Amino acid sequence: MDGETTLAEQPQAGRQDIAESELRYRRLIEAVTDYIFTVRVENGRPAETSHGPNCVAVTGYTPEEFAANRLLWIAMVPEEDRAAVEEQAARILSGKDAPPIEHRVRRKDGAVRWVMNTCVPHRDSQGKLVSYDGLVRDITERKQAELALRQLNETLEERVAQRTEELEAANRTLRQTQFTIDHSQDAIFWIRPEGRVFFINDAACRLTGYVRDELLNLHVPDFDPDMSPTEWIGFWKRAKSDRSLLIERRCLTKDGEVTPVEVSCGYFQFANEEFMCALVRDVTARKEAERALVESEERFRSFMDNSPTIAWMKDSQGHYVYLSRTYEQRFGVELADWCGKTDFDIWPQEIADNFRRNDQQVLATGEVLEVVEETPNPDGTHCAWWAFKFPFQDASGIRYVGGIGVDITDRKRAEERVLASEQRLRAILNTAADAVITIDRHGIIEAVNPATEKMFGYAERELVGKNVSVLMPTPYSAEHDGYISQYLATGEAKIIGIGREVVACRRDGSTFPIDLAVSEVKELGLFTGVIRDLTDRKALQRQVLDIAAQEQTRIGQDLHDGVGQELTGLNYMTQNLLAALPDKTQATGQLAQKISAGLKDTQHRLREVVQGLMPVMVDSEGLRASLEDLTGRVNAAQKMSCHFVCSDDVHIPDNSTAMHLYRIAQEAVNNALKHSRGDRIDLSLRADGGRVILEVLDNGVGIAAMPREAEGLGLGIMHYRASLIAARLHIDQRAEVGTVLQCELTAAR
Repeated sequence: MDGETTLAEQPQAGRQDIAESELRYRRLIEAVTDYIFTVRVENGRPAETSHGPNCVAVTGYTPEEFAANRLLWIAMVPEEDRAAVEEQAARILSGKDAPPIEHRVRRKDGAVRWVMNTCVPHRDSQGKLVSYDGLVRDITERKQAELALRQLNETLEERVAQRTEELEAANRTLRQTQFTIDHSQDAIFWIRPEGRVFFINDAACRLTGYVRDELLNLHVPDFDPDMSPTEWIGFWKRAKSDRSLLIERRCLTKDGEVTPVEVSCGYFQFANEEFMCALVRDVTARKEAERALVESEERFRSFMDNSPTIAWMKDSQGHYVYLSRTYEQRFGVELADWCGKTDFDIWPQEIADNFRRNDQQVLATGEVLEVVEETPNPDGTHCAWWAFKFPFQDASGIRYVGGIGVDITDRKRAEERVLASEQRLRAILNTAADAVITIDRHGIIEAVNPATEKMFGYAERELVGKNVSVLMPTPYSAEHDGYISQYLATGEAKIIGIGREVVACRRDGSTFPIDLAVSEVKELGLFTGVIRDLTDRKALQRQVLDIAAQEQTRIGQDLHDGVGQELTGLNYMTQNLLAALPDKTQATGQLAQKISAGLKDTQHRLREVVQGLMPVMVDSEGLRASLEDLTGRVNAAQKMSCHFVCSDDVHIPDNSTAMHLYRIAQEAVNNALKHSRGDRIDLSLRADGGRVILEVLDNGVGIAAMPREAEGLGLGIMHYRASLIAARLHIDQRAEVGTVLQCELTAAR
């Protein structure tokens, strides 16, 4: 039995051994991570590949499966890694070195494993590649370890970076805090319970004058002159109880000066330690500002109390809150009597309504209001005040209305009198026959009277705002502003304050003679011109001169026809008498000869008188002929040489004008003969555009050196004749020597 049992049990024991052997094999296979494959090469191409038995452990495929599928070696490689595997094989087959590569393979069971593929080439004696062995090693666990390590490293790096950022932020905050403390304008003291300073900033050193090491060895009573060690104990307890204090103290500096300071201190506990943090601010400037403010307020009050103007303040509801002393004295009240009251409690209803209405306007618009207000006097009259009302608010934002008043009662009455006077003056100006024009310093018309409108043909609105030169013809218009500018600059008056006759221009372009008197109103910066139309007077004067000229012509004609003919007859009779005398040497003959010579001289003088009385014919040629005759007579006298030039285009509008031009030339030539002490006279008559210019020049001593009698009647008569024909007459010193007279006539008047 025992033997049978033993025999029966043997197969059972064998199967158990086999099972254990298979388990060990599987464990061994699982433990195997390498396998070898061999590739035989013919003509540079793979001819045969054999895989070692351990390929099952790595890939899950048997050698037979690899042999059955020649592309299984590349098919089990994921597509992403195939290029690297194919490149490695290509390099081996081409005879190049192929370093080991790491890639993935997909096992037969679908699991993806990492392997290291190392190829070793075998060559024959000629160096030709005949085969190569490949060692495939499973490195999945290493890769997993590397991945885990890399992930761990990344996690650590992230945590380190995060912590570093936190530390940098904390450090930055710490630096900012330290910077703020170091650069704070307030001194910072950290103080322990016993009063010793254990931390300070730079401002604390600047405040006390101590260096850092010195200050850190001090206690609070050392630099607070009002704090004893005993008082410090009580102060600490108070700070500990209240947690924070804001007080004003004095700080004793190292050099003994005392500085007023404001101290803000707080009690803190940290890490089982007690301390006080004190922020100390130098308030010297503030104290000085407060003192200055008090002084300023005192000055302001003194200023307002001594000002001749009255001043007051009201709140937004109209209650009085301030009265200046001038106000109190003016109305016989005190602020205590009015404080809190409104205008309705003090003034009559109508006046109070007006005051309140103006105050509300100031509050509504926020702008200054300038207004005239009235208050009643005990005698029933009213006082006028020029009031300036303005809004303002105090530091807390409460709004007020302030007011300043100037007593203008007397001025208002004076203004009323002035207004009445102005109205009377305006009435006079409006009814005046002469034109009155007011201009500013730039020649701009500011006002005209009705006579101006009538005289010039303009409406007032057409003149106001325009330059006064609009009322003057050329060249007066171009010269007018220069007269004003010269007068303002030098004080030399050519028109201002001096009446003169000039030519004016109407709206229709026609010109007429005027008498112009210009006065300066210095207080207003204005000039006033009074203009009188001289047309009628000039016409009358010309008529008188024309009548005189006609009478002269008649007298000349009578002398020529009467006396002249008689003298001619007497001369013939004398000649006949001389012819009849047998002996002209006798006394009778000599007397007859003297009588004949005297008659001839008298006849010559009569001819000159007649020519003087009738110098000009009716047309322009008559003026030319008369001037040529005048030139001839001067040359005949042999005192000075005289030359006359006349252009062909000269046109004289009438005989009267020609006569006046001749008389002006005649007077100028006579002045040159009498006073110039020269030897040449140049006389010219020419046309220049629309003008006729008569010019007389000499080369004598000049008008400045002539005797005063030369400036008498002759010059006045020449100016007068020029004014009658609306001509401009200039008499000036020549640039070289002598005098020049120029009479400029507008051809068409």
